[in-house]
Amino acid sequence: MRISNRKGFTLIEVVATVAIASLVMVALVSFFSVVSKVFVASALESEERLISSNAKAYLKNELTYVTEIGVSGDGSYSKVEFTGGRIYKNGVQVFDNEFYGNTSIYGEVTGLGSVLTFTLRLENGGTNRTEVYVIKTLNKIDTAISTPVTTLYYK
Repeated sequence: MRISNRKGFTLIEVVATVAIASLVMVALVSFFSVVSKVFVASALESEERLISSNAKAYLKNELTYVTEIGVSGDGSYSKVEFTGGRIYKNGVQVFDNEFYGNTSIYGEVTGLGSVLTFTLRLENGGTNRTEVYVIKTLNKIDTAISTPVTTLYYK
């Protein structure tokens, strides 16, 4: 009498298992690539918001108590300027390059009375983001800045 020994898998079972495992892996890889792209986009947006809010806080701190403001001034005026994607006060960069990362920030200022309006434009790679902030000074300022300027003098 012959006893049949059928231990193991047939070739068809192995091929079917490999095919199913491949489909599961493809689905997982596509899911994680989408999740990764969303994470990178959200991290970039968060970084831009942080830079923007810090720039606003800095400018608000600098300009809350000003008594004079204008688009030109002598050596007695402090100067804030937006140039080369950075913010400078009296020729010295306000935040270090590590803070900005790959983001460049450009700003324009307009103002009337005790209200200054800052338009900050952030560029990072191919993305652009614009934030508009209103800063109220405690003192009424006589100079009106109707044309947006990138350099602001103040006392």
